[in-house]
Parts: sequence; C-alpha cells; structure tokens
Amino acid sequence: MTDNRRTAGKLPRLNANMTPATRDAIAQLAATEHISHTEALRRLVALGALLHRAHNDGGHVLIRHPHTDTLDRVIPI
Repeated sequence: MTDNRRTAGKLPRLNANMTPATRDAIAQLAATEHISHTEALRRLVALGALLHRAHNDGGHVLIRHPHTDTLDRVIPI
C-alpha cells in the first residue's frame, strides 16, 4: 500500500542526469527570461514535444530570421 500523504497535492519529482550542455540551456533560458530552472525545463520540454508531434505528423517546423527573412527548417534528431 502506498502512503499518499507524502504526495497528495504535490507534483511528481524527477531526478535526472544531464549533460553540461543541457544544464547550460536550462540555466540560460532561466536567466534570460527571469524564471526558475523548473519553469525553464517545463518550457523546453513543451517545445521539444511540439517539435516531436509536428515531425511525427509529417509536418515541418521553420524558423524565420527577422532581419533577413530567411527560413531554416528544424530537423529533429
């Protein structure tokens, strides 16, 4: 039987190993947007999920550069 008193009303916790590049991406977003590392991770995961869904549905994600109006296609790895 699980003791639900410890988790009632709380979000699940996740401990994960990450590369320095991943850690730095989270820290950079948190610093530039003035948000917590947790919120930065949430946003980056949501963006990754969006890219994944678009790719799986046969779609393409494009980035338009504001000064040149050139487009780059994002290719998921």
